[in-house]
Amino acid sequence: MKLLVTGARGMLGSDFCLVLENSGHEAAAFARAEMDVSDLRRVRQVMESERPDCVIHTAAFTNVDESERNPDAAYTANTLGAWNVALACSEFDAVAVYVSTCGVFDGEKGAPYTEFDQPAPITHYHKSKYLGEELVAQHARRHFIVRPGWLFGGNVEHRRNFVEARRREALAKPEIVSAKDKFGSPTYTVDFARQVIELIRSEAYGTYHVANVGSASRYEYVREIVEQLGLPNAVRPVGSDFFPRSAPVPAWEALENTCLKARGMMIMRPWREALRDYVATRLSAEVHQ
Repeated sequence: MKLLVTGARGMLGSDFCLVLENSGHEAAAFARAEMDVSDLRRVRQVMESERPDCVIHTAAFTNVDESERNPDAAYTANTLGAWNVALACSEFDAVAVYVSTCGVFDGEKGAPYTEFDQPAPITHYHKSKYLGEELVAQHARRHFIVRPGWLFGGNVEHRRNFVEARRREALAKPEIVSAKDKFGSPTYTVDFARQVIELIRSEAYGTYHVANVGSASRYEYVREIVEQLGLPNAVRPVGSDFFPRSAPVPAWEALENTCLKARGMMIMRPWREALRDYVATRLSAEVHQ
């Protein structure tokens, strides 16, 4: 099977390419410079040239706060981009895999969200991603909409590498502060990619939550990172109002993989185990090169 990955140089896209290559699939990797998904003509050109069986659409404008200040950038990249990919997948008979976000809900549930909860995004970033979901479902006959948890992974150079960012922060100051009232499901990009590949093989099209098992506050997550890195820093819990932001990020973004479990396809492991694997086998090796 030939798969095309958009956003292929990003943290998630690069790990998708890594997993695809290791599992024997042909991966056509396209970064933004090679295929801007907001340009429908270019998307069609690439699809006609590559003729993939499936497109894994990871490209996105992911800066939540900047999306509040510049919503047009978010809607152009995330909504229009998803629409263009869906149209091209329909025209060239490819499966569309759209990577959405765990933040499509309003965060008021006080517990992990399932696929059967009603989305109600509260920021421009999350609205742009949810509108992308609707357009993919409307225009791509064969599609998967996959919502990840709080993603970690990639290389130390990746700008959105949360674990590496906390390592650098810990090296710079003795105490780290982190929000005790924001909850999510930390999710390893490699585990996410493996699970999505299993979904593609199943042909059980639809919307799925794909997150490592369990949830944590941002404080608990950061404390676990510091411990697994073997660093001595204290981590102090604070309220989210300690961090002024342009975007009102939902209090709860944790996910339950209800549909994966129902279909007997669940291979996601607990998030602490996945984090331990990432730190031990990838991050530590890169840091000590």
